[in-house]
Amino acid sequence: MQNDILIASALGDPTPKSSPKIDNNVRQAWNDYVQFLDKKGLKGSPSLDHNDLGGKMIDEYRKEHPDTPITRDMVVPIQKEFSNYRNWAINQIESGHGAYAPGASKENFLKSLSVVDGIPGQRTTSFQFPQSYLNTFNNGKLVGTDKSFATTQ
Repeated sequence: MQNDILIASALGDPTPKSSPKIDNNVRQAWNDYVQFLDKKGLKGSPSLDHNDLGGKMIDEYRKEHPDTPITRDMVVPIQKEFSNYRNWAINQIESGHGAYAPGASKENFLKSLSVVDGIPGQRTTSFQFPQSYLNTFNNGKLVGTDKSFATTQ
């Protein structure tokens, strides 16, 4: 909330707005959006960083999928959620529920994630939320997955 107040103050808005909540519906919608970009050959494309193409692609996606929760305003919360995912995955590995892939370590694990900059560009659109994060447990059983950067057990 304090960051919201600072942002609101900086923008001259007397009523700070809280960040949208990111839940599995939003995470899955992001995954669907990245698949949409992939079909267009734009997933993780550097061109998304220029001339507001990343934002324009969100606008195009919304025209085709009017019920999606993905908006330009959701980019920062999604980028923050990817940072939360990185921290969650490291915790899973360090608590014995997974292992780093060969060559990966805490220092370089998912370091190519986007900074929180509000740009739906190449780094932000390179990633999807893995099923292990969306569904940590399936029918009470821990779900295992290998996404080439870590293995959860």
